[in-house]
Amino acid sequence: MSITVLHMSAAVLSVLVGAVVLFARKGTGFHRACGRTYVVAILVMIVSSFFVTEIRDGWSVFHAVSILTAALVLFGWLQPVVGRSRSGWLRRHMLSMQLSYLVLIVTGTAQFFDYLPLPNDALNAIVFLQLPLMVGVVAIVRRSRRPIGFHDSLPSPS
Repeated sequence: MSITVLHMSAAVLSVLVGAVVLFARKGTGFHRACGRTYVVAILVMIVSSFFVTEIRDGWSVFHAVSILTAALVLFGWLQPVVGRSRSGWLRRHMLSMQLSYLVLIVTGTAQFFDYLPLPNDALNAIVFLQLPLMVGVVAIVRRSRRPIGFHDSLPSPS
């Protein structure tokens, strides 16, 4: 299997499992199992991205985004694992994971639509990168202001 196929497979798995995690009931064993799958898949995608340079003829801004995404995912994953003793761990977990998923969707969309024959690169960046990013950030911020459906005193993950 080529590294590009591994990267793309992990990306598709991350998108699919990430959507399930976002919409599944939180705090359940199913949520935790899907969440672990998401973390592993996205980390495989991130690590493999550093070996995929033929798509853009070398390093690109997407490699920098990989570092940001890794930080978001790892920070979000650490919250329920070691951060339960700190107040607000649940909100930090949710925000980090939602932002990691948003970055995944936006960069994937930008990569895919970057090959469309639009009149110029600026239009492509606005339509397929900035617009979905703004909509996603607004949605996440609005959601983060609503009360969370359960308390920070959930049982420890198994």
